[in-house]
Amino acid sequence: MIDIAKIKARYEAATGGPWTLETDSNGWIAVEDWLGGHIFRFDEREHSGTVKVCLGDARFIAHARKDLPDCTEEIDRLQGLVENAFFEALHYANPDALNPDQQAWVDSESRKALEPK
Repeated sequence: MIDIAKIKARYEAATGGPWTLETDSNGWIAVEDWLGGHIFRFDEREHSGTVKVCLGDARFIAHARKDLPDCTEEIDRLQGLVENAFFEALHYANPDALNPDQQAWVDSESRKALEPK
């Protein structure tokens, strides 16, 4: 189960967005906020690996690799629940509206959707 409260706290503590990625012909790479302020900037030719960034942005960046897949997985699960609810509502409104394959799918997906994650 993903911790939505922690994810929200991280993005609320980060610099407001949207963020953009900017590069120039001299090898500089910058991530900027919507006002054009630098969130971080570095010279890719130096490959120093050190970038100064505020703590809120650092936490947001560090957790993004886990938070985004977790959120998209949850979206997929919720979309499945909506789809199941549609077919179940259709079935209960008119049980003859579903063919046997659709009914088997509804039964299978309903069981999966109710399994703990």
